[in-house]
Amino acid sequence: TSRRCSSGSSAAAAIVTVILEATRRELLSLVDVPPQRLRLVPCCVASSFEYVPPRPLPAEPEVLMVGTKANKNLLRMIAALKGLTCKVHIVGELDVGLVAAVQAAGVEFRNSPELDHAGMVEAYRACDLVGFVSTYEGFGLPIIEAQATGRPVVTSNTSSMPEACGGAAMLVDPLQVASIHQGFRRVLNDHSLRADLISRGRTNAALYDARRVTRMYLDIYSELAQS
Repeated sequence: TSRRCSSGSSAAAAIVTVILEATRRELLSLVDVPPQRLRLVPCCVASSFEYVPPRPLPAEPEVLMVGTKANKNLLRMIAALKGLTCKVHIVGELDVGLVAAVQAAGVEFRNSPELDHAGMVEAYRACDLVGFVSTYEGFGLPIIEAQATGRPVVTSNTSSMPEACGGAAMLVDPLQVASIHQGFRRVLNDHSLRADLISRGRTNAALYDARRVTRMYLDIYSELAQS
């Protein structure tokens, strides 16, 4: 958010919005800016990601994994599923190495190289658990989309993800296959844990409702107008 300097010769940011406290800390470490000029306004989740009650866990629960770039940590997540009774839906382009890794783990999988918005909504609804154990994320919107849909999430204990999930996810070390494996195992095997993560996840997702985020931006513009 910006306004003209008094000289009228250039634009200067009067207020800078950041999507997470983690972003605020990172920005302050890199740029000399008065902290009071930074305002937290999160990303919003589309209203189409609506709560759908989870089905009773089937004999082979489906784990949804979104994204196949290096930071999405797919190789470790797949390795972590070895020995667990489940199948995987991977959204994103798979190269030969990733396909080989899935096959080596002995995990049944299906792949959607690309999904439109409606396809993503259906992918969350069709799964039983979302694995989003990235090594780095600027935010991690799939966490919120999963929570809004009513699906438990296994995610990383680093970067932006602990804050984005609001403590309503199974946090694991993204660099340790054993930690990821244990996280998946606990969520798959513990009905009470899944129910708790789903309930608290829905509460967290409500914080990212588009109407709430819109009001936060309107408040900022109102403040600027009055100043």
